Parts: sequence; C-alpha cells; structure tokens
Amino acid sequence: MLQRIQTLWTFLAVVCAALSFKFPFFSGTRVGTTPANSSPYLTAAGTTWILLITSLIIIGGFFSIISYKSRRKQAWVTIGLILLSLLNIVLFYMETKKFMNGSGTFSLTSILVLAIPVFFIMAFRGIVKDEKLVKSTDRLR
Repeated sequence: MLQRIQTLWTFLAVVCAALSFKFPFFSGTRVGTTPANSSPYLTAAGTTWILLITSLIIIGGFFSIISYKSRRKQAWVTIGLILLSLLNIVLFYMETKKFMNGSGTFSLTSILVLAIPVFFIMAFRGIVKDEKLVKSTDRLR
C-alpha cells in the first residue's frame, strides 16, 4: 500500500488536516463575545462547517489511500479533496473576519491548513505519473 509516492503525499495531507483540530489557524478576540465564553483560537473544531469539511478531507484522504488499485477513482477522489481543501481555506479565512480588527494574527500553524491542497496536488501528480508508467508498460507487452 505504501509503495507509491501519492500514498505518502495523501497521508501527509491527512496528518495536516488532523493536526488542524489541535493547532490554531488564527488567534485573537472575537467580536461580540466575552472572554469567558469564547476561545481566542480558531481551530478546525471552531465552527460546524469547518469541522465537517475537515472531517470529510480526513475520511476522503483515507479512502484515497485504500483505493490505490483503481488509479482512476483515486484521481477523482483526489481532485475532489483538492476542491474541498480550497473550500476549507476559504471558510477559515471568512471565519477570521469574526475577530476584532487589529486584535488577531494568523498563527504559524496556519501553514498546516495551507499545506493540505499542496500535498493533494502532489499526490495527484503522482497518480498521473503512475498512470503514464502503467500505460507505457502496457504498450511494451
């Protein structure tokens, strides 16, 4: 299962998505809330939509890893995961608008969320290269 490079790229994307539950994307003071009832950190568990999209990315990543025998299905799942991860970044960015202006900053660990689509793109490139290799060996037979 780990013989192809796209599996490693997909696994790294899943790990980054899982770590986004723990590490913050943005930290600051939320608008209209008191410090007692609101967390100053924005993580993947911050809102329902971000939680849902991040969970789908993790589940889809594992599905992509276990469907390594069907490269066509793996490629389509990876394209869907790229789009989901870009949507996840947009949702994270929109959620930062709910913090007070000038009171918050992007965390260094926001790189985890930004790295997810990059890893999926690298996995897609590995799938395409693998498909080309298989087609070239079929022509030699």
